[in-house]
Amino acid sequence: MVSFFLQTCVLKVNIHCDGCKQEVKKKLQKIEGVYIVKIDADQSKVTVTGNVDPATLIKKLVKSGKHAEL
Repeated sequence: MVSFFLQTCVLKVNIHCDGCKQEVKKKLQKIEGVYIVKIDADQSKVTVTGNVDPATLIKKLVKSGKHAEL
């Protein structure tokens, strides 16, 4: 039997344009364990659902040049 926990993380990420939005979505979807990425650019909010550590999400975004916080 495989243990499987889905969790939802809401991150605050600076998103200025559609290009930034696509870049953030692409980076997050490449992370193993991420299943759903929803972006609300107006509120600078990214909602990620999956089996992944929130610190990993932030680390990947910061590495790609995006400021992110939980």
